[in-house]
Amino acid sequence: MIIKLDFEKAYDRLKWHFLVETMELLGILESLRSLIFHCVSSATLSINWQGSASDMFSSTRGLRRGDPISPYLFILCLERLGHSIQDAVTMGNWNPFKVGRGIGPAISHMCFADDLILVVEASPNQTVLIWSILKDFCDTLGQKLNLQKSQVFFSNNVAGDLASERSQDLGIQITKDLRVYLGAPVLHKRASKSDYEFILDKMRKKLSGWKANSLSFAGRVTLAQSSLTNIPGYVIQSSRIPISVCVEAEKICRDFIWGSTTDHRKTHLILWEQICRPKEEGGLGFKNLEWLNSAYMMKLSWQLITCPDKLWVKVMRAKYSCGNLIIPRVNNRSNSTSTWKAIVNVWEDVSRNITWCIQDGHHVRFWKDAWIRDCSPY
Repeated sequence: MIIKLDFEKAYDRLKWHFLVETMELLGILESLRSLIFHCVSSATLSINWQGSASDMFSSTRGLRRGDPISPYLFILCLERLGHSIQDAVTMGNWNPFKVGRGIGPAISHMCFADDLILVVEASPNQTVLIWSILKDFCDTLGQKLNLQKSQVFFSNNVAGDLASERSQDLGIQITKDLRVYLGAPVLHKRASKSDYEFILDKMRKKLSGWKANSLSFAGRVTLAQSSLTNIPGYVIQSSRIPISVCVEAEKICRDFIWGSTTDHRKTHLILWEQICRPKEEGGLGFKNLEWLNSAYMMKLSWQLITCPDKLWVKVMRAKYSCGNLIIPRVNNRSNSTSTWKAIVNVWEDVSRNITWCIQDGHHVRFWKDAWIRDCSPY
């Protein structure tokens, strides 16, 4: 089962003594600890009550919202929860999920700031262990779980009655769709346009606050390049989005650039293909989203070769039986993820443009390395 946890006012509840203790354990110099603690504890607050502000007062816990250092400090504190989970895994108490018939890395938890996901076996003893670890952590850190916003997802191998029992033990509602994690959709089926509709909704919402008619053409181009095209830019780095979504997103940009609205259409004076050309070639430097998405998938394919220590690479190599060679075996599989399908689609272009650099030959076993036998004559 996968448990997606939500902390209630995570930054506001952080106990300062826990933060100081964490920095001491990390070996941070006392002078730097004092400076950080002064920045955290010097905040003063005022409450707006019935139209008038109260006197300023100091807080006794919490991190400032909007402070660039706050997420880093919270991550340091949350790392101690990760160590507690890892200790439980090492001692054999926590049963994590292993990819690829048990040969892949063991995944017990994933977290970034206050976004926490736990992966564990759906059994009664594991539920008790989870609550024990979370209770100790929350009591020490000063956190409180928001069970109404938390979710638990069960794999297809877990029977319905067993899933209901674990859900009741946890006090967390069951979900069939984890939706979005860290801004990227968590897909449980074949990717469709509806899964990425949120990208188009964000772009339309952004446009609703702009008055296109009051902006010059140069102003609309600048806004479209700096804001609109960046909205899908994060998602397309990790998954292959449907072409229809790319086309619709580009249409939203085109309409805004030329001043078109839902009530009044304006003629597009230049082809979109020309606008997507570099500025030195007479274009405006816009990116073709479909091509950009393919380029990002090629980047993932290259990391599959050059970054074997990354967690996602270990997971992919184990799940799809890529082997232990430097260049993995990449084949299309049934029921594969959208990311893997995207890597398969661009793999031919990537592999065709790979060259080997022998250098001094100390790390090359010419008669034993299997990749040499598979190399093209050139």
